[in-house]
Amino acid sequence: MVDADGGQIFTIKTDNSVHRWCNFKWLPVEGTIKYVNVNGSVIFGLRADGTIMRYLGGTWITASPVFQCNSISVKTKDMMIIVGLDNTVYCGTFSEAHPTNIGGTSQSLLLPLVACGLHDCWGISQTDTLVYVDTNTCTSSGVSYSFGHTFKTLDVGDDGTVYAITHVGELYKSVGVGTSITSWQQLLNSKQFNHISVNGDKLWLITQNGKLMFCE
Repeated sequence: MVDADGGQIFTIKTDNSVHRWCNFKWLPVEGTIKYVNVNGSVIFGLRADGTIMRYLGGTWITASPVFQCNSISVKTKDMMIIVGLDNTVYCGTFSEAHPTNIGGTSQSLLLPLVACGLHDCWGISQTDTLVYVDTNTCTSSGVSYSFGHTFKTLDVGDDGTVYAITHVGELYKSVGVGTSITSWQQLLNSKQFNHISVNGDKLWLITQNGKLMFCE
């Protein structure tokens, strides 16, 4: 996978080794991680067993309390969305004073995947449709914004635009932002994509055969 934000770009290879982009080359990062989420200087990852880690000073440090999950998405410098192993969604909090201490609340919302931009968080439901996540209440209305598409992964730009990939590998961009999305526009007329990360107006994509692509 790849995740990028604020000029920070991290990739994870199939053996869970981690690399970051620095001075126009990929540099290895110590440790193995199966999942990474980058929000500027705030970087979290998941070990193979789902344990949350934070990247500080070039080292992965286990967050406290120890919590295992499927994915995380940092929204602000002190708030994240956590998807537990059973797909329960938690609104998590942390602080720079205690950077590896995470608190969290849940309202029994179940979503396999959530992604956040600066203003909005979106999830993919258990029926593969796109739903809006209210980070104030850690809930969703359940209203679908997929308009006939079924999605397997997504990311959210800083302007609120949602980018999503279907199960057949097609890449789409939302027409509209927030709960005003009205339709989807296909980008890069192809069925080859498996993963996406948005960094400003730039897209980092991984194809279904594992190749990394960069688009702007």
